[in-house]
Formats: sequence, C-alpha cells, structure tokens
Amino acid sequence: MRITLFDYAPLREQLLPLTYTRPVAEIRVGILTIAEKWAHFSDEAPAFHTQDYLQASWPAPLETGVWVNGAICPNVKLWDAIRKLEPGETRTRIEFHVPSRALIGFRSKMLRATGGEIVMHHRFFQYEYFK
Repeated sequence: MRITLFDYAPLREQLLPLTYTRPVAEIRVGILTIAEKWAHFSDEAPAFHTQDYLQASWPAPLETGVWVNGAICPNVKLWDAIRKLEPGETRTRIEFHVPSRALIGFRSKMLRATGGEIVMHHRFFQYEYFK
C-alpha cells in the first residue's frame, strides 16, 4: 500500500527552521525518521506532498494510496486501521477550541462512543476570562 506523507501547514511552521530544508516526515524521532518508520510498516518508501520548492527533491505523491499527516508516528494499531480502510473510506480529523472545563469527562464518553477508536490530543491555546 502506497503511503503519501503530507505536511500540515500550521505544524510545519512551528517546526521551522528544521522544516526549511525537508518535509516534516524527514525529521528524526529517535534513530529513524518518521518516513523510515512508515516504510518499515508498509514495506515501501513513502511519497511526500510538501512545499513547492521542496517537492522536486522528494518522491511525488500518487493519486492512489493513503494520505497521512507526515507528523504522525506509526504504530501497529494505526497501521492495522489503515490497512482495513476500504477504497474511498476515510478517517476524520476535527479541530476546535474549547475551554478546558468543558473537557472534563468528555474523553471517556468519546472513547465509549467510538469503541476506543478515537485519538484525542489537546494543547494549551490561551488564557481567557471566564464568561
């Protein structure tokens, strides 16, 4: 299965200057790059969709295959979920800002509702006065 790793623009900007000369997936995480970790799972070198000035140096994406955010490190559970995808089927990413007090108990409800298939991530955005 051909994997195309794409650069998610807001994250790419946060990783500057490292990403001036390479896609996000070419950053080392431990002994391997993220792309090398994907190649280990798929037994095929991934393609890259990155900035125009970098694209000439990296394998171009194909129209077929699976597109994955280049910042995501693969693991067995994720790889199994990707392999089970039917043609035309996708996974969804939802991104929004909510006050942290609204997240109390939300994670466990979502895990139960999705049968443990959800991956949630949160980070601090800014302080605001309570309204």
